[in-house]
Amino acid sequence: MSSSKVKPNSVTVVSVAQACSLALDVEEGKTVHDIAVKIGCELEVTVATALVDMYMKCSCHEKAMQLFCRMPKKDAVAWAAVISGLTQNGVFKCMLLDGPVPDAVTIVKLHLWTCIKKCGNVGSAFRVFESATEKDVVTWSSMIAGYGIHGLGQQAVALYQSMVDSSVRPNSQTFVSVLSACSHSGLVQEGKSIFKSMTQVYGVTPNTEHRSAMVDLLGRAGEFQEAMELLREMGGIADAHTWCALLAACRAHRDTEMGEVVAAKLLKLDPDHAGYYNLLTNIYAFDEKWDSVKETRGIISKGLNKVPCISAVEVNNVMHTFTAGERSHQDWEKISTLLWELSPKLRGDDCFF
Repeated sequence: MSSSKVKPNSVTVVSVAQACSLALDVEEGKTVHDIAVKIGCELEVTVATALVDMYMKCSCHEKAMQLFCRMPKKDAVAWAAVISGLTQNGVFKCMLLDGPVPDAVTIVKLHLWTCIKKCGNVGSAFRVFESATEKDVVTWSSMIAGYGIHGLGQQAVALYQSMVDSSVRPNSQTFVSVLSACSHSGLVQEGKSIFKSMTQVYGVTPNTEHRSAMVDLLGRAGEFQEAMELLREMGGIADAHTWCALLAACRAHRDTEMGEVVAAKLLKLDPDHAGYYNLLTNIYAFDEKWDSVKETRGIISKGLNKVPCISAVEVNNVMHTFTAGERSHQDWEKISTLLWELSPKLRGDDCFF
């Protein structure tokens, strides 16, 4: 990328920082951090959170905390990264033994994010949340985000309403969490109502994250004109991820005409991403536009590199990564056998997946 004289942006920094985190490569991570400083995006929430997570994963908790303390804004995900990292490094335990005792709200946040992020146990998280006598806006927002992460949109919206009824004023991050939950659960009317209330009731000005969540929500529902109107309101600052989500929605709804419009915008932002061309190819194939399929595939074959997707799972503080078709993992045979045994159960009538 550097040799091609293409300038990195915040999305690039986040992606490479996450790769360094997976590879536990702190030296490359520091280089990425230096680039973030040079291009002026170091303290953006998503960038700083990715760097904090990278440093924590690489056991450099002091550098992680220095950066975390300098962040002007800290959302629920940033708190999750730092609390999870401190817990994994055993530092939080030392803080309890040797340092100032954290207050009850901080302890609740720790338990919430341990249950949600590290264990995936939303039920336990909610029990911790319910038992807390003090709940600030971060605590409420964290629990709402937890429901959203696990696709429990109805519960997220209900909890948001309980928060409002409890006279806790939602902030910008609360709206990101609840709108994302609505998007992933297809709660279109609820999402529209909450988005409208942001400015009219709470005086919160929608930012890129809020509008991106709404574009995703409207796109999944097939309401493309409203989604495009929101994108126009963003004044050209929508990133490639937002446009890609809308292109994927065009594929799901088999809307070729809108897909071409969205793809044109997306490929201006990132013309060398083979995955976007593949999405467009699928849209053309659904519409049986075989000449367009051939033309788009021809563009890919002329030298675009398709970045392989990986799956990752952390077991006992060790990160295991997998790519499609690979057999290099030491437990590959055991994993394959287990998947083979689970396959018929996952296809059964009582399976909700």
